[in-house]
Amino acid sequence: MGLEDILARIRSDAEQKASAILEDGELEKREALSQYRAELEAFYGEEMKKLAQRTAELEQRMSFHVRKEAERELASARRALMDQAISAAVTKLSHLDDSRYLALVAGLIGSVDLKGEVAVVISKSDEGRITREFLDSISKPGLNLRLSSERHGLERGGVVLRGDGVSVNATFAMVARLAHEELIMELAKSMPGDTEGED
Repeated sequence: MGLEDILARIRSDAEQKASAILEDGELEKREALSQYRAELEAFYGEEMKKLAQRTAELEQRMSFHVRKEAERELASARRALMDQAISAAVTKLSHLDDSRYLALVAGLIGSVDLKGEVAVVISKSDEGRITREFLDSISKPGLNLRLSSERHGLERGGVVLRGDGVSVNATFAMVARLAHEELIMELAKSMPGDTEGED
């Protein structure tokens, strides 16, 4: 075998070896890239899951707060409407005809536990309606009602009673104020879309 043959053989072997090394390297590179891609996809897959979960939780919290705020605003608006309804009812009572109005006043006075001489303080608007004669007619043994010269400017409709060292505000508005929460609950039952007591 001559020198040329030996060199050719060495060159051929070297080329084969280099080709095999390149193929192995290419295979390793493809495997490494494939593994890296799989790891990258797994990582981003997990991150996307976490992001989706955080987004869903944020949407849920925002939805909860928005719903609660809407419920609070609705409750406030309903409360305002019911307050207006109570105020309108009190005004309506004060504008009843004399016979019905005086019957209500007599009922109010009769519900107050006062004895002896009781001064009845009326408003200026009631001067022609609640008279000495009317008070005499509803006085009874142990209760002497007399019309006070003083006038109250508290609320429309009703009287202020003074006797036994105490003063009792028996105006319609005060009665409504004292029974306000009960009236609110009663009105709430009759309002459309009432959800009180529901989650």
